[in-house]
Amino acid sequence: MSDPASLIFKDNRPADAVGVHAVVIGVGHYAHLPGGSSHRFADHEGMVQLSSPPRSAEHIAKWLLDTYHDDQSMPLRSMHMLVSKKGAAQKFHHKHCPESEIASATLGNIKKAARDWFRRSDENAQNLLLFYFCGHGISAGMQHTLLSTDFGEDTLAPFENAVNFTDFHLGMGRCKAQSQVYFVDACRSISKNLIEQSASFGDSLIPGVTPIVQKTAPVFLSAQPGEKAMGLPREPSAFAQALPLAFKGGAWDKVDGEWVVCTSMLRRALERQTRRVMRAFPNFNFEVGGYADATITIKRPEGEPVVPVDLGGRPDTDHNLLELAYEPDGTNAQVIKEVNNDEVWLIDLTEGDYEFSAKFQNAAGQQKVVTLRKFVSPQNVSERLRLS
Repeated sequence: MSDPASLIFKDNRPADAVGVHAVVIGVGHYAHLPGGSSHRFADHEGMVQLSSPPRSAEHIAKWLLDTYHDDQSMPLRSMHMLVSKKGAAQKFHHKHCPESEIASATLGNIKKAARDWFRRSDENAQNLLLFYFCGHGISAGMQHTLLSTDFGEDTLAPFENAVNFTDFHLGMGRCKAQSQVYFVDACRSISKNLIEQSASFGDSLIPGVTPIVQKTAPVFLSAQPGEKAMGLPREPSAFAQALPLAFKGGAWDKVDGEWVVCTSMLRRALERQTRRVMRAFPNFNFEVGGYADATITIKRPEGEPVVPVDLGGRPDTDHNLLELAYEPDGTNAQVIKEVNNDEVWLIDLTEGDYEFSAKFQNAAGQQKVVTLRKFVSPQNVSERLRLS
């Protein structure tokens, strides 16, 4: 069987060698939505073209190659990539794989990629499977459907070209490799069409069987039910930017004395890093959705974790905030930043004991300093440290 067009990377190890198998999909161009290149699907429910998914898919694909290609215990074995954008096909280049023209994210190509991903992953029960999708998504109750670039091609059956993610996730229970992690960077808007067409929620890609095998397959969703995902015009999405940042330390935990990146820590780390990415939008409120809370190790990193600390002050009615500072324990090397009342200082620190301080001043020029000693680690740093 020949390789599908979506396969942009495969190594030369034996087929049953353990490793990571990944699928990355970014759908920005929808041929049958407003602004698309073909006849319009009339009942589009306000969905339009997207500029962020192609950039998001490229960002994630490069990060996966950087993160797993040279991993000694869990190397990248294969990666499928599909991208749809307006105009010419997207080209992809990375030092670990030759330049290639990325195939379009049609339902047919997605199905071929998913089934090849299944077959390769099925060779070894210890394999790790990673799936990332960025594009339009719609929901109805517990049902979640992802839209391929040719969604709405047939107005009588628009969901023929869509992925029934709920059933796809279940169907992957047939795979021997049970460590699977899914990142769905898509809206979960309530869809009247999906509710009315209850006979078809999309293609399951991998038909399920009964009983479904119990698997360890957490799903991380960039939006809560009924909510929209946060895309950034012509930039990787907030979720896509947050994921590599979370791997730097916020999602680390110690297991048997060894640092690991694990799914139990990843949800909180993703939320924190996404809020950092979106800090220019003060009213932005983000919470990662998801299900299947089983914990698996998805990376054994080297070095020490980088812990995100968001430091701020809480001035009272008589004082203004002048400075924030931190000092690693026993160093006498205080780092100081002049700030205003509402400013939050985003710091990345290594694990250890620190003294944090905030300097306030009243109208008469009198100053006071508030200090806090804290052990900083991925497990015990709250959303924000506010000194008052």
